Amino acid sequence: MILNTRRFSILLCVLSSFAVVIALIGASAYLVKNLTTKLIAETRDAVWEASVPAEYVYMTVSDRWNGHRRTIANLNKDHLASATSGRSVEQSTGWRELLNLSVDFPIDIKAAIDRANDKLKAFDAAKDRTDELVRLQQIRDAAENLYGSQTEALDAFSEEAASLLKTMAARIGEVNRRMEQTAEMTLAWLAQIGTALLVLVSSITILLQIGIINPIRRMNHVMQRLASGDYGVDAPKVSRLVEIGQMGATIGVFRASLVEREKLRRQQDEQRNIVETERREFLRRLALAFESKVGVIVQSVIEAARGLHTAADRMSRETASATAQAEAVAAAAQDANANVRTVADAAGSLFASMRGVGSQIRTSGDRIRYTVDQAAKANIDIQALDTAALSIGSVAEVINAFAVQTNLLSLNATIEAARAGDAGRGFGVVAQEVKSLALKTAGATSQIAERIAAIQSASSATIESIHSMSHSIDEMAGIASSASDAIAQQIETTCLIATNVNEAALKTASVTRTIGEASVAIQTAGNLVARVLDAARDLNRDGEILAKETQQFADIIRAA
Repeated sequence: MILNTRRFSILLCVLSSFAVVIALIGASAYLVKNLTTKLIAETRDAVWEASVPAEYVYMTVSDRWNGHRRTIANLNKDHLASATSGRSVEQSTGWRELLNLSVDFPIDIKAAIDRANDKLKAFDAAKDRTDELVRLQQIRDAAENLYGSQTEALDAFSEEAASLLKTMAARIGEVNRRMEQTAEMTLAWLAQIGTALLVLVSSITILLQIGIINPIRRMNHVMQRLASGDYGVDAPKVSRLVEIGQMGATIGVFRASLVEREKLRRQQDEQRNIVETERREFLRRLALAFESKVGVIVQSVIEAARGLHTAADRMSRETASATAQAEAVAAAAQDANANVRTVADAAGSLFASMRGVGSQIRTSGDRIRYTVDQAAKANIDIQALDTAALSIGSVAEVINAFAVQTNLLSLNATIEAARAGDAGRGFGVVAQEVKSLALKTAGATSQIAERIAAIQSASSATIESIHSMSHSIDEMAGIASSASDAIAQQIETTCLIATNVNEAALKTASVTRTIGEASVAIQTAGNLVARVLDAARDLNRDGEILAKETQQFADIIRAA
């Protein structure tokens, strides 16, 4: 078999093919993009240059010639002035728009428009000269200028306008020709690119057919013949592709292994005949040995099964007793756990109650302290009331003094009125009224003094009561504070008790779970013992069956 020195990978070949295709497509896309860009530019130029308003040129030339002809037609003296004056100011809107647009036009068209504009300015100057001569009534000179300079200037403008239109038409034709050439070039390149892609894809397809598909078909044919038992078929030739070559080499190895296996099968058949003869002799001797030795072993197994059955029966009874005791202990542990949990709940309730009492005692202490503060404020207010009462007593004494003086004055006024006789009778009445008012004032002042004395007495008693009440409240505040401290200690103690009881409950629950697990384990052991007991029964039964089967097996071996 001749080996090729140059080997290639399928992956490398496929990737290379795709790389070539992608490179060609990329180059084609780049070329098409450039041609398309050029075509678009040419089209844009053609559209722009075709959009140059040629009608503005035609309109301007036509307007100028029509005006010039009307002026010549009205050349007599009576109508010339009116004709020139009527056309003295002609509209050139289209031409001005053309001049504004010419900034963006191509250079040759813009130059032609500038030259035409210069000729138009010369015509407008000649026309303005004709209009000036008409206004000066120099009709002959105006006619000479009209036929001479103005007509020549208009002819020059017409020729330049015709040249401009030819330049525009030639420019549009050139742009159309370039656009057609670019389009034809683009189509030609697209056709060449399509042809190249078709050739490339066809070449890749042919290479894949020759390098991959055909070798695989040949290998498939070889595999089918080998599967049918035809080991004389030749292995496929080594391909330049690494994977195909490896597959071919693998098929060769497979063919060699099949041939070797066939040889081994024949040797095994021969060996099997020899072994069969030896086996029969060996079985005969084995039956004798088996019958002499296995019978003793089977009998030992039967006796051991009987002893195992007795022990398993006893273990089953012991396991049942242990299970009953474990269930009793588990029930007792559950009761203890329930009792501990009840104590824990009671301790928790006591802790909550103690916290509530402590909170109420603290609230009572706060209220007692608030009452002490209010009593102190009331004491201050009552002292201020006592002071105000003393001040009112002083004012009452002053008023009483005024009343006494007023009474004396009224008495003197009465005496003086009695001396005056009838003249002093009215004054005497006034004096009696003043005396009566003084007596009433003295009575009211006495009542005020009595009331003030009562207020002072009540204030003194109230102050003493408030002092006594404040002292008692202070004692109550101290007792409440002591009670609050004691309750706080009780709360801490109760909390410690509740914590310890909860821990005990948890440990009791753990013990209960452990006992339950032990009970389950004992029950499992009981089940296992029952299974052992059943197995012992089965073993005893199977031992007896084994003894019978052993005798039959020995008989069969002898007969073999």
